[in-house]
Amino acid sequence: MGRLPKNETFKGSLAGLEHSPAFRRAKVLIPRDQIAEVRSHDHVVMQFLDVVLGAMQFRLNDHHKRKPEGSASRGKKTVAKETVYHGPSCHPPNRWLGHDRHWCFQPADGELDPGRAKPR
Repeated sequence: MGRLPKNETFKGSLAGLEHSPAFRRAKVLIPRDQIAEVRSHDHVVMQFLDVVLGAMQFRLNDHHKRKPEGSASRGKKTVAKETVYHGPSCHPPNRWLGHDRHWCFQPADGELDPGRAKPR
């Protein structure tokens, strides 16, 4: 049997979430036939979500530090993505450190493996 395409594997992972203890306790159901692919270009909210999740991934994986090979400065897109995760300058400087911020998606009973943690 061949490998499933990435999108089918991802759909299976989403559908399987309902079997996790936290989802079962919350009685969250995710029927596989309700998981659909959409073109984010056709949906403004999905475009926004793409931008926000992309900025989070970009920052959490330290891509904001990368410079093109042979260049002394970062690319225009890198700077633009950095602007997205920094947000408007009117917010306090610790806006990314609060417990309710996006990279604190950790279950209450979760454990951190220090060997796999990103250095601070």
